[in-house]
Amino acid sequence: MVADTGEVYVGDGAWLACLWALADYRALADRLARPDLLPVARRIVKTASALRERYREPYYGGDDERSECADDRCG
Repeated sequence: MVADTGEVYVGDGAWLACLWALADYRALADRLARPDLLPVARRIVKTASALRERYREPYYGGDDERSECADDRCG
């Protein structure tokens, strides 16, 4: 994730920053960022990601079939 300031967030910082960016989840992001809860947060995110991968619709995230977007200049 790249912030407006140009800072780059990777790893735990990236998904915590994305969660924090959602106003309704800022308090949760602040709590999960604590060193004692970060390992739990990692497991939650890993589990959620695995479930999303398992239950997503077929072809979700596959090749983009829209020819107008083939060169990454959609719109």
